[in-house]
Amino acid sequence: MNSTLRRAAAGLSAIAATAALACVPAAGSAVASGPTVVSFDESVAAGDPTGEIASIADRAVQVRTVDIDAGSLATQFDGGDVVVELFDDLHVAVDAAVRTAGVDGGTLWRATGVGSALSITIDGDEVRATGIAQGRPFSITPSGAGHHLIAEHSTASPGRLDHVEPDPDVEVPKITAADVAQSSRQRAADTTERATAATTMRTVRVLTVFTADASSWYGGDGNAQGAIEAMVNDTNTVLANSNIDTRIVSAGIRPVAYSAGFTPSDDLDALTYGDTQALFGVLVDREILDADVIMMVRGPAVGSGCGVAWVLSAQQRAANDDLAIGVIDTECAPAPEYGYAHELGHLFGAQHGMGDNQGSGAHSFSNGYRAPVGAPGGRYRTVMAYEDSLTCECPVVPYFSAPRTIAGIGPIGSAGQDNARTLNLTSIPVAAYRPLPLWTFSPERLLETRNGPTDTTVDGQFRGVGERGAGTTLQLQVGGRGSVPNGVDAVLMNVTAIAPDGAGHITVWPCDRSQPTASNLNYGPGQVVANTVLAKLDAQGRVCIYTHARMHLIADASAWSPGGGSFRPVDPARLLETRNGPTDTTVDGQFQGQGARPAGSVVAVQVAGRGNVPPDATAAMFNVTAVAPAAAGHITMWPCDQQQPTTSSLNAGPGQVVANAVFSKLDSNGFVCLYTHATTHLIVDVAAAVTVGSPLVPIQPARVAETRIGTEFTTVDGYARGIGAIPGGYSYAFGIVGLSNGSWAGRGGVDPDAWTLITNVTAVTPEQAGHITSFPCGDVVPTASNLNYAPGQVVANMVVADLSYIENLDAWGMCLYTHGTTHMIVDVVAWM
Repeated sequence: MNSTLRRAAAGLSAIAATAALACVPAAGSAVASGPTVVSFDESVAAGDPTGEIASIADRAVQVRTVDIDAGSLATQFDGGDVVVELFDDLHVAVDAAVRTAGVDGGTLWRATGVGSALSITIDGDEVRATGIAQGRPFSITPSGAGHHLIAEHSTASPGRLDHVEPDPDVEVPKITAADVAQSSRQRAADTTERATAATTMRTVRVLTVFTADASSWYGGDGNAQGAIEAMVNDTNTVLANSNIDTRIVSAGIRPVAYSAGFTPSDDLDALTYGDTQALFGVLVDREILDADVIMMVRGPAVGSGCGVAWVLSAQQRAANDDLAIGVIDTECAPAPEYGYAHELGHLFGAQHGMGDNQGSGAHSFSNGYRAPVGAPGGRYRTVMAYEDSLTCECPVVPYFSAPRTIAGIGPIGSAGQDNARTLNLTSIPVAAYRPLPLWTFSPERLLETRNGPTDTTVDGQFRGVGERGAGTTLQLQVGGRGSVPNGVDAVLMNVTAIAPDGAGHITVWPCDRSQPTASNLNYGPGQVVANTVLAKLDAQGRVCIYTHARMHLIADASAWSPGGGSFRPVDPARLLETRNGPTDTTVDGQFQGQGARPAGSVVAVQVAGRGNVPPDATAAMFNVTAVAPAAAGHITMWPCDQQQPTTSSLNAGPGQVVANAVFSKLDSNGFVCLYTHATTHLIVDVAAAVTVGSPLVPIQPARVAETRIGTEFTTVDGYARGIGAIPGGYSYAFGIVGLSNGSWAGRGGVDPDAWTLITNVTAVTPEQAGHITSFPCGDVVPTASNLNYAPGQVVANMVVADLSYIENLDAWGMCLYTHGTTHMIVDVVAWM
């Protein structure tokens, strides 16, 4: 770095000069030798068929039209120190620009320095740039055929950037699996790309839509898309300046057939609740494109504030992802106001400056910064702070607040004004908003080997094929059937063995891999046994099902996982094996051969970091098997750093081999604990992991329904208990989310905005053989089952179910149909 630029002490500076304009590059300049000086030839006024150039010029302090050789300019930036002449009295010097790929094409260079910032994208023969030089904002905009407009902008704010506190009593629309099924292949491609990008930097995908009036204001869709690309690039510059380990990735920039409402708040409500078909389509597009957040750019808002967004006020709420939406108008969106970045900041829980009109951010320190009166460097503010009066312009510096001092600017925050810290924390859950961990639907039968008149499947395929022979394997097509789209990663199925002719097991795996040694379901002769299986699909959407003994088979699907998200199916891996035979091993030799667990004992098992489970996993799905218990009893799984719950995860009789799918939260060290009521061998296989920040939130198991009568048979809060056995042919409805003192509240740790629950449902001493089916209250009971039982048994299974409205209870809850008379127990273990 030469002596002249050393004064900047950073990568970018703005210096006043009176040098005459030169060609590109300039051979001589008033600037000290060393850097390449880039100036531009004056151009005649370019054509402006769209009106974008005139719109910018009308609002600018000064403008000039120039010719730019984009290829030559890119070479200069790659070559090292560059001084770019903007106007006679304003230059920008770059000596350490960072080069990255631009949004939707082109190359982005960004740099910051003393009182200055630059974000410039070169794509073909077009150059778009925004920046600040000595507190003076400027932009470069293409106008066609190599012509560009350089404009200096006013530092006055065009309008207020606001936020909205979420209203917990307003219901957002639920996008169903059917809404997105037709585009699953695009989903698969997008999530693969995202997973690759996420290895180097946390990424948050933003879908940006622009309204019809915004398109007109920019002069056409193409100009609007280019301007929004620049906004995304500018936002990444602000994030980089602020030492935030997150970058914004565009999931798409597209027009929406919607004209802006009277205020941005009107638009925010309309988009959040999908008020029109076009806006509901944006919500569906979000799911297809796995966009974590949505931004709408609208035309200028007059006298009502120029932007608004829902503010993230708590890091873990069920509605956070549904409310990750912001609106900004065309005037406030770009630099120098950085309104696009500002509204995105709200979606991460960042708030305005202290004393500004605001509610609470994600943390007590989530405040922007505004330099006080008399500050040595003059008045300025970080991206989230307001101006404090109509007479104080307080230009925006491209930083989120932090307890740092920037050379040439001054302090940009304090311990209580630290939005950079806020975003570094909240970007973890925000980046995990999409894809959703699971897409749930009412159970659908995909396989039915029996051939009776009511033995049907969802589409008539894979039905009536007859008993499966002992030692045979069935290839079952899953993808593209019913509510399961093509291209998904895994499917949650309830697999049922019916009347086997001997003891044995069932194994389910993707057909393009070798058959594993683990089992998903164990049975005895003549039994009807079901278990929930998370089945990974092969490239053709198939699973293979091996049956050890001759039997009929049923498979019902109730959810699918898109892959690439925070719910990660893994190849089944054994984490605990108490038997000590030569083949009784675990994935890594740990937690094996310890012998049968004594009655009343607890064993702690490490999960995180073993068997492809990420070291930072917060929960996991298991297949837990009790082998030959000495007496009837139950097993309970829970995170070891919490008190043992009174719930059960698995029930088994003496001498049986019983497996059950179990979902459990991990403790802070990545362990789960297992209590066994009777002496028994134990096997634990992991099937999936949940990563930190996931919308799928594990909780301490809580009993929310218990039909048995007696003081010892209670629930977490005393509700939904003691009504007696449910008669065969009837459904049991109970509430999970209801009104309490005028506000919605959830039971057992369930968030009041939750849509989906993971539960453990238990049938207790049925009077006859039958099954239980979970279904949306008010709907017809589907031809499928979640749990099968025989007389006198105690049988449990994991059930994933969407909450539905129960009119006579004025609550949101579950409905469970039982074919035979039985008691029921329901324990909730997670919500989403």
